Amino acid sequence: MWTFLTILFALLCLFMAVSPRGFWRMRASGYKNPEAHEPSDGTVTFTRVLGIVTLVVLVLVFIPAAIEHDQKPAETTTYQETREEPEPTPEQTCEKGTFLCPED
Repeated sequence: MWTFLTILFALLCLFMAVSPRGFWRMRASGYKNPEAHEPSDGTVTFTRVLGIVTLVVLVLVFIPAAIEHDQKPAETTTYQETREEPEPTPEQTCEKGTFLCPED
């Protein structure tokens, strides 16, 4: 599952790097007049650089980690198996003469 999501995000980053104006047009449908909100050249360059840098990070770090995570077998431990010690009884935690413990 993680591998699929990581690859999907990588494809989005590739789209940002290859066609930053196309990426903007995809988001521009929310504007009443998209032509009036055309991005500047600096914004287009920043979108392209951001897409490339994020894609490199995904390929080098997250895709191998996601593949490793998906290949690990699921742990099937229950709550009872993870408990190491039973909870102490009130007699074990009580100190003589305190407010919560009656004196013998």
